[in-house]
Amino acid sequence: MQKFKKLFLFILIFGLVCFMTACDTAEDDPVLEHIEGEYNEDAPIVVTATAEAYGGPLTVEITVISGEIHSISVTDHNETSGFYQSAFEAIIPPILYGSLDVDAVSGATLTSNALIEAITAALIEAGIDVDAMRRVANPFGEADLTAIYKNTEVVVIGSGGAGMSVAMELQQEGIEVIVLEQMSFTGGNTRVAGSALNSINPDLQRYTEMGSTEMEFLLYLLSLDPVDDYMSRWLENVEEEFEAYLEAGYTHLFDSIYLHMIQTYYGGDFLANPALIESFIRESLDTVNLLNDLGVDWDPNIRSAVGSTWIRSHRPTGNFGGAGNDFIQPLIDIYLELGGILLTEHRAMELIVENDAVVGVTGETSAGAPFTIHADSVVIATGGFGYNVEMREYFNEFWPTLAAHIPTSNLPVSTGEGIMMARDAGANLIDMEWIQLLPGINGFGAGGDIMNAMFFNTDGERFVREDGRRDDLAYAVLSQPGGFAFAISDGAFIDDVLGGEIRATFTGEINSWGAARFMAETLEELAEILEVPYENLVESLAEFNEIVAGEKACPFGRQLFELPIGLQAPFFVLRGVPVVHYTMGGIEVNTSFQALNPQGEIIEGLFAVGEAIGGVHGTNRLGGNAITEVLTHGRILGQNLSGTR
Repeated sequence: MQKFKKLFLFILIFGLVCFMTACDTAEDDPVLEHIEGEYNEDAPIVVTATAEAYGGPLTVEITVISGEIHSISVTDHNETSGFYQSAFEAIIPPILYGSLDVDAVSGATLTSNALIEAITAALIEAGIDVDAMRRVANPFGEADLTAIYKNTEVVVIGSGGAGMSVAMELQQEGIEVIVLEQMSFTGGNTRVAGSALNSINPDLQRYTEMGSTEMEFLLYLLSLDPVDDYMSRWLENVEEEFEAYLEAGYTHLFDSIYLHMIQTYYGGDFLANPALIESFIRESLDTVNLLNDLGVDWDPNIRSAVGSTWIRSHRPTGNFGGAGNDFIQPLIDIYLELGGILLTEHRAMELIVENDAVVGVTGETSAGAPFTIHADSVVIATGGFGYNVEMREYFNEFWPTLAAHIPTSNLPVSTGEGIMMARDAGANLIDMEWIQLLPGINGFGAGGDIMNAMFFNTDGERFVREDGRRDDLAYAVLSQPGGFAFAISDGAFIDDVLGGEIRATFTGEINSWGAARFMAETLEELAEILEVPYENLVESLAEFNEIVAGEKACPFGRQLFELPIGLQAPFFVLRGVPVVHYTMGGIEVNTSFQALNPQGEIIEGLFAVGEAIGGVHGTNRLGGNAITEVLTHGRILGQNLSGTR
């Protein structure tokens, strides 16, 4: 199936929905109708059919079990991206809901007609009464307030990286799963992520030399006293690996999963659950390799995302559309190609609890129709609460304020509803006070590369180590005049290293946050545009370049450098303000991602993963660790639930 390559494209397929049939209901609500999906052991009927579309043959595959449509998949087509999606979105869902009352979509008429023709032919061959389906009104044409009931083995709430990693693993093993997404599009915050994934990668890291500052930082970490048995074991492993590295006479960058664990623990002030740190970092390279197998192409240059503190950030080349699409779209594609059910505009609102166990979820569609899904297991993968000003102000204990004037990089869906649903069902919440801000000047290039950027304020002066922790960077930026700052790089990096692809984004327009991107051919012109003292800017760059060359020590303790700045015009500058980016707190879980109550006891049937859980990052998350964590922990949970681990 052709891959999606644009941001915010919608799902191709919905699945596992029964025919809509009227039935007797309680006397006080005689018009209530419902859909009931019951388990059965009948052999599925799988039928394929092909019709001629705009770009050539379009092939669908349907699965029917006991006379009910189980799934519809578009298995092959050559339609034009940006046009075919609207047809797929409008036509497939109502057919899965039991209605053939569908019309061609304007602007995609040939695609629509071919899709309807192929699906209809397949339904007829499978023995479905298509004439009866044509008499069923399209439930998406008008607001349909019919109550909907379903049964499944696992329901996953949230279609971001964590939720789709769980769902893909389950679908691959034939486990019945339904994914609910509140938004009209899939992918959550993963789709708009900064495109960096932290992992060791010896095959690529050997092309990066080990600098003196990296060596100093490593030796410092090795000198730390362990705070627990986990850290003691990690330190012992790093010492052994580093000794072997030195004995071999290597000069390339040293890295280790245990070093990554130590840095993550250290970067969160040792307040995280070390077992959760170990679980996602130990298998981080497996996650990279999985995405590689699913078609993601990687930039061979391993770099350092803002706040990552080490050179291990992987950047996709954007063959799935750039930004976070490369991390989420391959998972969605596989899930849907296997007939997975992904229901957008379905807002989960309350967990169903019976005998102290979670057995399902209730909610409402965007049209106002209530739904109930009964399941053996419910997975909360709804992300954090960065968009919820009331919640972040209530829990905040570190920042002076996180009121509405502090913007967020999160989507409007990041309201913490999944976290609070779990709390209402008895789950314990931890680390809720730790809320991460991005400094707002997040380096250059995909993944927020920090290797070739210098921060400065309105006085044209450096004020912080650019490779520091995100909370330290954000606090430093907030402390500058006006509460904003700048980051500068030049053509030697933007054009020669990154290929100049981001040049077009430097328009000089200031957005509603107060952020902007500027470009100038000379430093003097740049200083005039930014209204900063030219002499101070030149002096700051000269000192920075002396530090890069090793001629003097960085007064702020920066450790990661690559190229000097100012050798090649033009000059590129980011103007940024800190934004709420990530919430470290959430549902307390064990290493099997089972939700725990305040007494540390397991809540049967309730699981959580991704940004919705607490205990993974402590007080501060390292840049580039989120994608690694949500994908890896999601994969682990999916394998646990499917019994393959």
